Amino acid sequence: MSHYTDAAQQESLSTYPIRLFAGGDIVDMLVQTDLTDGPRLNDQVVKEINNSV
Repeated sequence: MSHYTDAAQQESLSTYPIRLFAGGDIVDMLVQTDLTDGPRLNDQVVKEINNSV
C-alpha cells in the first residue's frame, strides 16, 4: 500500500477514472475526519465494519 509501479500509475492515468492512494494517504484522510479517536478508528466505525463482514 505504499508504492505503485510506473506502469500502474500510467495505466490509471490513461484508462480509468481512479486515484491511487498509498497507505499513508489513507491514514492522513482518516485523521481529518470524525472517524478516528486519536490514533485509532472510533468504536462506532469499528462496529460498523465488524457488522458488515
